[in-house]
Amino acid sequence: MRVFTALAAVLVAAGCSNYGTGSQSSDNNLSALVVTGGTLAPAFSSATTTYTVAVTNDITLMVVTPTTSNVYATVRVNGAVIQSGTPSPGIALAVGDNLITVAVTAEAGGSARVYNITVTRAP
Repeated sequence: MRVFTALAAVLVAAGCSNYGTGSQSSDNNLSALVVTGGTLAPAFSSATTTYTVAVTNDITLMVVTPTTSNVYATVRVNGAVIQSGTPSPGIALAVGDNLITVAVTAEAGGSARVYNITVTRAP
């Protein structure tokens, strides 16, 4: 019983607040969003879903690292499923505006929350 209690405490600490309740989380938020080669504007907030990033011409790839608020949520970067907290593969940037989408689907399913990042690469 002691091992089960310790495991339950670890799961709750890791964001699995529904552990043992039989219900699934409806949390489709990110707790962090990091990009390489530039800075998100505005600064990241889970309630904000539209961002811009300006990069110089020598930045040809961008890597996005999204972290979900709930460990059981699914996250996709430009349609590709990645593990929460893991960097995406490099995303090629053309000169001008490039849209990167980060979609988070809750453990319980339903509509995804979509975070849009418009990356503008200088000529």
